[in-house]
Amino acid sequence: MDTKRTVVYTAYLVRLWQENEQSPWRASAQSAVTGERIYFTDLESLFAFLQAQTVVVVPRPKDAPDV
Repeated sequence: MDTKRTVVYTAYLVRLWQENEQSPWRASAQSAVTGERIYFTDLESLFAFLQAQTVVVVPRPKDAPDV
């Protein structure tokens, strides 16, 4: 029985701030690996980005027919 597992790991430094008490929350996510920083104008966009980073892609078998 094959017990090998592929471990996928990603890390982001997430920063949250408001310009003032009435302004919406802003955010940034900085990759701990590359240092790339992405800015978001609202929390929903940040959450969508993080969710997209965690989508599980199941490899298609090589002998699977084209659909």
